[in-house]
Amino acid sequence: MRYPWIFVSIVGLWVAVGLIMYNAPERTDATTLYLLGVIFTTLVALVGFRSDS
Repeated sequence: MRYPWIFVSIVGLWVAVGLIMYNAPERTDATTLYLLGVIFTTLVALVGFRSDS
């Protein structure tokens, strides 16, 4: 795999989102967490792929 740190970062991000939703389901809005996960995943991917070019 050419970009292992990007993969690890994205997996870590989604694991964190999943743990937040699992540990506090009544206090968190799943839609908001999914939206934040998508935004941060996109940012990590853009920064990671751009910095390695």
